[in-house]
Amino acid sequence: MTVVGVDVGKTRITLIARGSGTKREERPTPRNMSGAEFRRIFNSFMEGVDSPSAVGLSIPGLVDREGLALESAVGIQPMDFSWIEEEYACSVNLANDCDAALLGQKFDLEEYSNAVNVVIGSGIGASVKYGGDILWSDENGSIEPGFMYVGNSTWHDLCGGHYIGDRFEERTGRTKKPREIFSGSSNEADELLEDLKTENSRAIASIINSFAPQILSFSGSVATNQSEFIQECVSRSKELDVHNEFPEIIISGVKDEPGVEGSLVLADRIL
Repeated sequence: MTVVGVDVGKTRITLIARGSGTKREERPTPRNMSGAEFRRIFNSFMEGVDSPSAVGLSIPGLVDREGLALESAVGIQPMDFSWIEEEYACSVNLANDCDAALLGQKFDLEEYSNAVNVVIGSGIGASVKYGGDILWSDENGSIEPGFMYVGNSTWHDLCGGHYIGDRFEERTGRTKKPREIFSGSSNEADELLEDLKTENSRAIASIINSFAPQILSFSGSVATNQSEFIQECVSRSKELDVHNEFPEIIISGVKDEPGVEGSLVLADRIL
């Protein structure tokens, strides 16, 4: 029995097939990728792969899980995935990439009634399991923690990696990449990092107060590459008005791939 997982990112698409053997490929995500381009990438990968029993898709943006479609996303065109069922005579399951990352974390999700995974990458998103149920983003988008307000703007727009560089440029008139800012290369960078720690810690405390997670995990490029920074934000959140018991904290490593693993979990859930 072969299952296929596909994790679509803004810069990279990872495809993996597991069955009698394992096949894995990474492809650059085409700019403003169309459905036809995704279809070519998927079909090219499937050459030489045994007929799959199930395919799981981790997709950034607003998805329609029942209709197997991407409705909207930044940098990716809306597209339909139902053709995979027809062409490969298999079952297909898809989810928003944050939801897939929660499924693909290293801990056993079934052991927790309340859990949250926060993805801090170019933007910020999160997935929540509460009261034993996953609050799928296409059904519960209004509670998306990444879009909670922290002061006068959303957590996503303040602390997402894409916006950190914009904030530095607004303050200084100079451009720096996020990794240069995190290195603390100037007084201006240090001041911005201090603001980011305050804003992140407030958002983390709000998540704990709102959802009382027993476990809180972090993934995404900023979280994995700046784990000490995230740990400092978590530590500061303890000093705020956290009413619930503080959760277990997990920060994904650089080599961990919760989105990829989550796509395979989505496939396994069908079987």
